[in-house]
Amino acid sequence: MAAPTLPEPKIHDPSLAPRITLMRRLSTVRALFQQYVRIMAAHTATMPALPATMAERDEVQLVTSVENDTDYVHKAKVRLSQLRQRPVVPFGMLDANGPAVDSAAGLAAPAAEEPLRPSGSSSAAAPPPAPTSAPILATKRRAPSPASSRESSPADSLASAGSSAADAIKRRRVAVDPTKSLAATAALALGAAAGRPIMTLASLTKKPPAPITYDDAYQYIMTDQVVIDWGYPTYDRAHEVLAADDRDTIAALKQLAADPTAFGSGAVDPVIRTCERCRAKFTVTPHPGNDECTYHPGRLRIVTSGGERIKEYSCCQGNMGSVGCVSGVHVWKDDRCAFLHGLVPFAVTPEVIEGAAKPVGYLPIVAMDCEMCYTTHGFELCRITAVDAQGATVLDELVKPMGTVLDLNTKYSGIESLDGAKETLESVRSKLLARIDQDTIFVGHGLENDFKVLRIIHPTIVDTAHVYSHPSGLPARYSLRHLSSKLLGSFIQNQAEGGHDSLEDAKACLELLRKKIALPGLAVL
Repeated sequence: MAAPTLPEPKIHDPSLAPRITLMRRLSTVRALFQQYVRIMAAHTATMPALPATMAERDEVQLVTSVENDTDYVHKAKVRLSQLRQRPVVPFGMLDANGPAVDSAAGLAAPAAEEPLRPSGSSSAAAPPPAPTSAPILATKRRAPSPASSRESSPADSLASAGSSAADAIKRRRVAVDPTKSLAATAALALGAAAGRPIMTLASLTKKPPAPITYDDAYQYIMTDQVVIDWGYPTYDRAHEVLAADDRDTIAALKQLAADPTAFGSGAVDPVIRTCERCRAKFTVTPHPGNDECTYHPGRLRIVTSGGERIKEYSCCQGNMGSVGCVSGVHVWKDDRCAFLHGLVPFAVTPEVIEGAAKPVGYLPIVAMDCEMCYTTHGFELCRITAVDAQGATVLDELVKPMGTVLDLNTKYSGIESLDGAKETLESVRSKLLARIDQDTIFVGHGLENDFKVLRIIHPTIVDTAHVYSHPSGLPARYSLRHLSSKLLGSFIQNQAEGGHDSLEDAKACLELLRKKIALPGLAVL
């Protein structure tokens, strides 16, 4: 049964054309998938019945491949044509001089695979295989017996394949897993019966994504003015003049970093900061009380109640100004570039020297995400992850902060312990700077925070928060989780599964850029 064809839609708005085209392709793929399930079920007619709803897993997996593979529908139709129409050689029917044939796919085994021969036969004595004009490589078949001289039909072939697949299951070559879909189990059974993996519809789409090219990514870099407007560290900001109190605080924190026992000893002036959570003044100490700070972990949002617009916290629906619903330790951070530069100086990424060779392992594009925690020295780096243009991990390290950890911020960092951390800020930064220069395109979401804790100044940036700008303008931004859900159909930063993951976030940023390159008019609806 052929896939249904849809009437050509009338497109009044040219910007809707890519979306309408995608919807048509999705509809076609769903129809093709239903045919695929029925055909594979015919192959496995004697298999134990599995819940039909399990097939939905394959459908989700197949449909998500459509957007990244423009040839998907064509491949699916070709594959279904092979399954439905081509005569199938029963399993185990091998040519004495030719390669084995995968009877379900109608495809020859790899050329390097040695043909099966009767014992005692010599490879030199074997005649060469006869040429064939078939569109798909085939082998010679045994002469049919008088009782079966009629042409083999697809139905006969399917029945034969089904019997072999069922036999593979009986011999425990394939375990029937109720968590797998009917189509997935059928594919495994057919592959086992053939003695090698079978090519399935899903396998045609499972290929690594093409790397993002430099020119494609470069069109979305931020201008110098946008870098400034979005709060990124710059040389001028790092060298602004600080007040005397700030300079004294920096000097005290440096002393405490060298000798943590100096806290409260009187040898160093106490460091008094404002709590980031409850806004109360407190004295920094490496041994704070666990219930000294009461705050709301949620954000303020505007809601309508009784015809009035009021502000309430998302965590407990308490009104603005209400007593906090969570207790913890006081924490602080200061994200002014000059203050951070006083603690640990910023490093400017290496300049591009015309005619000079690029460093070993050079990264023209790198997607990065950092996780941070609260320490006695503010907001510090505790994990860094970087991936290349294909999404392969090039750097993923836990980092020992300079100060004593007050709160790992696990809800947002996803980090529960730094026991295995061996790297320092300087060491991981050196590893990164050794593979980049100022031409390298950094891809990330809200990278100004990552650059501040990493203490780097870099000019070539693609920020997905800027690529998919909020219509209200700054300071409003879409979260990475929101963009991934709406545009990629993936759900990240799931609190039930450990919260944030810097590797997951870095790859999500890369995929968001890939999506924008493929569909330049794409926007959050």
